Amino acid sequence: MESNNARDLKRRLDELRVELATIEGHLADKNRTSATGNRLTNEQYHSWRKNAIRAHATKTEQVREIKKGLAEFRRSVLGSAIDADPDNPQDLLTLCYQAHEAIKSRIGIDSLEPSEVLTFDLVRDYVLAAD
Repeated sequence: MESNNARDLKRRLDELRVELATIEGHLADKNRTSATGNRLTNEQYHSWRKNAIRAHATKTEQVREIKKGLAEFRRSVLGSAIDADPDNPQDLLTLCYQAHEAIKSRIGIDSLEPSEVLTFDLVRDYVLAAD
């Protein structure tokens, strides 16, 4: 079960991504107009652009911080739920293989596409060879 904090972080991350896309769209408009519909003067445009770039940088930093918070949350949950190092790719690959085996036993191998079976077999062989 995902905590409310992680859900809130993901929701805020989505909001920030929309806000960043909006700012980027506005920055691409070289013919920016004022609220009255008049084209901005050169001075007004550069002032507006400077503020928009500052807002974009601030939101980009917020995205980085939220991603960092989500990664820390996942590490803490993963580290407490399993006996593995969440920063070790080999451990994560082994966990993926174990999850695959559990899913395969529930849904049956016949319901998988041949390419999926091959992919999982390659991962299994890699994991078993590394042990």
